[in-house]
Amino acid sequence: MHLEKDRSYDFRVDNVVVPPPTRAHDNTLFHRISGVLVSLLLKTDEDQLLRDAVRAAEEADVAILVVGHNNDTEREGSDRISLSLPGRTDELVSAVCAANPKTVVILQSACAISMPRRTKPTPLYTLGISQSMVLHKRK
Repeated sequence: MHLEKDRSYDFRVDNVVVPPPTRAHDNTLFHRISGVLVSLLLKTDEDQLLRDAVRAAEEADVAILVVGHNNDTEREGSDRISLSLPGRTDELVSAVCAANPKTVVILQSACAISMPRRTKPTPLYTLGISQSMVLHKRK
């Protein structure tokens, strides 16, 4: 749905809660809580963002990329449809590594992922979701 600036919109959300057929077994399954997330996604020029990342990597002494999954693409109780990283992440990693040979890639993923084979070695650190939150908070 395309929204225009300075215009009001009405929308309706119907939410029907159906408890899952399994009993709760840990604190990650909230069987009595329901909710709906309504959010907006601003249009972005992904090509320009990629060019900006490459330019920043070219100008940096060391480039550090933190890539991987978040709760939108990987979570408890659901399966991913692919082992690939989301969106154009592989392209971003390849372009930044080509722009700056001193690139460190920090990978956030709770499960196995596939990445394109690199011709040059790049330091790669793998973090689970909770460890990457610690890294984020220590900045």
